[in-house]
Amino acid sequence: DPYSWLNLTGRVGWDVNSAQGYRSIHPESAAGITPGGFIESYYSNTSNLNTTLLVTGKKSFGKFNTKLMVGNSVNDNYYRILSTTGTKFFDPNFNSINNTDATTQRSQERIIQSRVIGFFSEVNFDYDKIAFLNLTGRKDWTSVLPDPFFYPSISSSFVFTNLPALKDREILSYGKLRASYAEAANIPSPYSAEPVFTPQGTTDGGYAYGVTGANPNLIPEFRLAYEFGAELKFFKDRLGLDVTVYSTKTVDPILRNMRLSYGTGFVLTSANFGDLRNEGLEITLNASPVRTDNFSWDVMANFNKTRSEVLNLPSVVSEYYISDTWLYGNVRGGVVVGGPTTTLTGVDYLRNNDGQPLIDPNTGFALKDPNFKVIGDRNPDFVVGLQNTFRYKNLSLSFLLDIRKGGDVYNATEFYLYQNGLSTRTLNREQTLVVQGVIRDGLENTATPTQNN
Repeated sequence: DPYSWLNLTGRVGWDVNSAQGYRSIHPESAAGITPGGFIESYYSNTSNLNTTLLVTGKKSFGKFNTKLMVGNSVNDNYYRILSTTGTKFFDPNFNSINNTDATTQRSQERIIQSRVIGFFSEVNFDYDKIAFLNLTGRKDWTSVLPDPFFYPSISSSFVFTNLPALKDREILSYGKLRASYAEAANIPSPYSAEPVFTPQGTTDGGYAYGVTGANPNLIPEFRLAYEFGAELKFFKDRLGLDVTVYSTKTVDPILRNMRLSYGTGFVLTSANFGDLRNEGLEITLNASPVRTDNFSWDVMANFNKTRSEVLNLPSVVSEYYISDTWLYGNVRGGVVVGGPTTTLTGVDYLRNNDGQPLIDPNTGFALKDPNFKVIGDRNPDFVVGLQNTFRYKNLSLSFLLDIRKGGDVYNATEFYLYQNGLSTRTLNREQTLVVQGVIRDGLENTATPTQNN
């Protein structure tokens, strides 16, 4: 603190970790029969260095209060692992790399490094603790991407109950309006944008390109967030209300492990993939219906309604899904442009312009649509949380009700039972059934389509 209004702060942190271990599979186990046993020994070292330098100045001019902060941060990460593997145990009960066939022994060393250097600043203004304004900006240089990037934020609030005319009111004890806009950046994992060689486990070792290819066109993922809200307290804080409306847009989200054509020479890559938007309303109500010296009852109710939208996808992608979400019965967590990010896509029937299923004239069964379509949305209409807390002297009791209204659930168990004739829905299996729909005979989109008989 060289002056009363100036502060200099520097911090250095260094985290170092090392580990040593091994894993072994017995030659007679189900996983070890084919290789004749397997063992791996590894040594790993991690070193993370973080530094922060802050210069902060504060100054007041009458009822105006100001604060200026500039700073620099460095984050340096280093990870190194050396592993040795071997198979074909000579003695099935001796766990040692020397107990394996020397021709099967392989060693690999992997080094992962990354560094981020950032410069940032923050400016705060307030007038008599009534009006507040906060501005921030940060620019980062990272080893993962070739170009630096900048992201700012601005927030403001107005505590109108601190106005002289509204002080000392019995009903409204506190009132604040707030608004903010903020940008945040996310970067890909190391070596996503720059091609690198990886150690090989083949005979004689060496280096080569791996299955993951680099994408030199990668750019940071940005989240642009708007928020507006109000906070009100009544009757000496016995009743409180907080309302927030927010909207977040994710621009150029980074998709890791995206499948590639094998013709590229790789299997996976990282890519900027589509834009997303998430909007919502959140209302929180706090109340203290009873408050005495020995007993109190506090209630908090929270209402949350959110909706999302996939704004765009690459032109060659009509539906995006993660393969691990593929459920039983050809239903998966897929999304399409214009729909929410929480949809379920699956197999549907071909339909005419009026939405009636099209029937194969040769079999009488409905025709399946070869393309996956949106069949549900797992996002609830709204979520409500209601918490009650009772306190008697030093004893307290609290319980929470979590209420979710709406949202589609896919019952894969029932689908399996139905498909295999084990569901009670199949008790009518001996009855003649005519599938409701129209015959696909060229008249399906006319005024008089042929009904299936």
